Amino acid sequence: MIWLLTGTYVLLAVLLLSLNIRSSWSWVIKLIAIIITTLGYAGTFYSLDHLRGYPVSEALPDRFEMEWALVDEPDKVSGEEGSIYLWIRELDDLKQPIGLPRAYRQSFDEALAERTEEARGMIQDGERVVGYVEIIEIEDDSDTVGEGETGLRASNDSERRDFINFRSVGRVDLPAKPAINSSN
Repeated sequence: MIWLLTGTYVLLAVLLLSLNIRSSWSWVIKLIAIIITTLGYAGTFYSLDHLRGYPVSEALPDRFEMEWALVDEPDKVSGEEGSIYLWIRELDDLKQPIGLPRAYRQSFDEALAERTEEARGMIQDGERVVGYVEIIEIEDDSDTVGEGETGLRASNDSERRDFINFRSVGRVDLPAKPAINSSN
């Protein structure tokens, strides 16, 4: 797939260059065509991760249903940082999943990894697991409680933290469907 896209870009670049060399268009039009093509390349490059389904590092929705998770622990030998991958569906105001599942990447945190493993176990047992993100205000960052012990993930503001938690919920009972009257 990626080779097909790359080949298409090369073909488009060759066509653009041949039009610019052979055409009698003004240089302003040629420059505009080059800029639009270049912006198209850049836009596609940055959107490929979203198109191909790679996990995004965006903030999680406030409430979500967890479909599955993967905990990738840090590698002490190679020095690679660990990650936690969550496959989730956002919940609407009625606490019903909406849209298709989306993969999210979170930085590795020991406490979050433990809670994620517990939630994955609940899913394996056939339970429905929802997650929620709480923003917790931290007054003093010099507390003796460390990030790995609490499962708190630093946000942009050093005094605010996101706390990701999971819980098992029962299936939502839908109202009974009305009986179909076939006496027409």
